[in-house]
Order: sequence, then structure tokens, then C-alpha cells
Amino acid sequence: MSGVETIEVAADEDGLRLDRWFRRRFPELGHARLEKLLRTGQVRLDGARVKAGHRLSPGQRVRVPPLGEAAPRPRPERVPPPVSVEDARRLRSSVPRAGAAWQRRPPALATPNS
Repeated sequence: MSGVETIEVAADEDGLRLDRWFRRRFPELGHARLEKLLRTGQVRLDGARVKAGHRLSPGQRVRVPPLGEAAPRPRPERVPPPVSVEDARRLRSSVPRAGAAWQRRPPALATPNS
């Protein structure tokens, strides 16, 4: 979409929330982006600002701003931190195994069943 559009609400869309109306008509538009468009007043209903939960009636006109192509942000690649062989061995030995958790506790440590 290149410019501002004004779309009339159809009869079968009566009672539909504005955010769900957008989800039907523009599935590529994310909820957070729609909320920002509503907050900044770029989306209007019959010329007035409106919230996402507003119920639509047939014949109302929704002003839809140019949505453009929202380029997805590149996510940085997650690289796990290096773990030495000694650290890995120590971590494995400290993980309690089934039935062994209470055998390794210090004598003064309180337990849930005490």
C-alpha cells in the first residue's frame, strides 16, 4: 500500500473489534505496530482517534495509513559461551539425580519435609 486509504466497514463486519478487523484485512501487520499507529492517531474511524477495542458498525470509514513493508530486524546469532571440559564435568556432578538430591545436603540444611 503506497498511500492513505479509507475503507468502509462492511455489513458482515458489524460488531467486530478494530484490532481484529485489521488482523483480517492486513494479516502481515503486527499487533504492536497497529497499537503504535492507533496511539499516534494515524488510524482514524470517521475522522476521530480510536482505540483497538472499539466495535465497528457498518458504514463507518477507517483511515488506514501507508503500512509499507516492515523489514524484519535481523536477530543476532546466539553463540553459547565456551565451557571447558573441567567446568562441564563439575556441572554434571553437581546436578542432583533422582533420589540423590537429599543425600548430598549438608546436615544443618533444612528440607521441605523436616
